Order: sequence, then C-alpha cells, then structure tokens
Amino acid sequence: VFFDPGGVVLEAARRLDEWELIRETFPTPRDFLVLAREPEEGEVEDNDLARLLDLLDGTRDLERLGEDYYLSPFDLQRSLRELVLIGLVRPLEAEELVRSATLRAEEGELFLAIAMLERAGELDSENPDVFDRLARICREAGDEVAAARWLMELSRTLYRDGKYVPAGQHAQEALTLDDHNLEALELLGLLATRGGEPGEALE
Repeated sequence: VFFDPGGVVLEAARRLDEWELIRETFPTPRDFLVLAREPEEGEVEDNDLARLLDLLDGTRDLERLGEDYYLSPFDLQRSLRELVLIGLVRPLEAEELVRSATLRAEEGELFLAIAMLERAGELDSENPDVFDRLARICREAGDEVAAARWLMELSRTLYRDGKYVPAGQHAQEALTLDDHNLEALELLGLLATRGGEPGEALE
C-alpha cells in the first residue's frame, strides 16, 4: 500500500484553511440556524440536503445539528457555510433568539430556552432583558447558582448604565441565591462606597 505523506500534509493544510473560513461564518457552535428563504425549484434535489434543511427549524445549534445529522462536524459546517453563502441559511439574531426562548420556556423546554438566551447574550452583551430572563429561567430550572451568575451580569450591566438602585437590588438577590457569590459582595461594597453607607447607596 502506497502512503503519500505529502498528500496527507496538503490535505491537512487544506482543511485548516477551510476551518478558518468556516469559523469566519460560524464563530461559535452555539449559533442556531434557520432557513433564510424557501429553496427555489430544483435548488434542493439531494435527499440528504433536504433532510438537513428540515432540521434547520431554529431549535438546534451547530453542536446539536452535529448530533442529529450523520456528517462529521467539518463536513457539516462546510456544507452549512455553502448554504449561508448562497443565502439559503442564516443564524438567528439576538431578538429572534429571545422571542424563541420565551416560547420554549412557556412550553417547558427550559434548557433549550437557556441555550438560546445564552447565545443572545453573546450577540447582545449589553441587553439587561436577556440576563433577567436567563436568571428567571435558571431559577425555574432549579439552578440557583446559575441564576445568581446571570443576576450579576444584569447587575453589572445596570451599574454601567448608572442604574445603581436596580443594580444593587439584583446583586442582593444574587447573594440570597448564592451566599458565596463574591461578585455580588464586591458590587454591593462598591455601591456602599458610592453612597457612603450601604443604605444610602441603594436608596
């Protein structure tokens, strides 16, 4: 059996180049994908491609698609990138993720809602509503430590916006859920310093 080490190196280099292009399109495997438009007549003739498109209902991120589809992560994301380039597929935007997460939470799909909101928070890191929703849903899911973590994201965002009273209130709530949360203690101390006394800082 002939083994061509040069060919292996070239193939590895080609894949690395393609991975870089894929990462430009999908910076994270946490992107949730949907159809951007309906396929034109004759555009989807391959049964495997049709099956893949059926999975793009906005409830699966790239990682979940890799679990539900038969291709390797590389081949799957390369195929999806090509679909993005022709305008057939796109990732959900932050506002869409928030709306979808709200519906999923109402239907009891709390962990899917959390994943969607986490991605929304990455896309829109200054949106306090995302962190508020995450905290409430994590608490509903029974994860008070995670709820406290998102409350602190909310508190920091409000603090940066100069909204010191609600920032302090959410930090206190985070400390109630997780009494070892050092960030909550630090922020409450900072607020106390601004006001001179803890009570004054939060009034």
